[in-house]
Amino acid sequence: MRKVGVWIDHNKAVVAVIEEGNETLETVESNVGRHAGPSGGAGTATPWAPHTANREHARERQYEQHLVKFYQDVIKHLGTPDQLMLIGPARAKNDLKTELEKSLLRDVPTTLETTDEMTDAQVMARLRAFQKQA
Repeated sequence: MRKVGVWIDHNKAVVAVIEEGNETLETVESNVGRHAGPSGGAGTATPWAPHTANREHARERQYEQHLVKFYQDVIKHLGTPDQLMLIGPARAKNDLKTELEKSLLRDVPTTLETTDEMTDAQVMARLRAFQKQA
């Protein structure tokens, strides 16, 4: 039986695997970068003239596209798990679950759990504990 645990945020994912008594741990970096905040358009010297376009929506779309690519990369590292545990502090685990539902892994039993920052050893320990529960 292959059990996989993923601790994930928008910066990285730690993929822990337990299969036939063997344990492996792998880190996948997102390389997404910092989420840019909003910025205003630039005005012109002429009053009531049109302003230049605000690129906020384009930046937001680009950021989201980078995250989707990151989630798809993480999915490639999962292999074919029999059970899957997604853990992390915020939205990333839910977004990864959404991407999983679009993939061939949509039928894999998946547990979501909210946690703070974890070390690699803590992720593996949590997967071991999850293994005993299931």
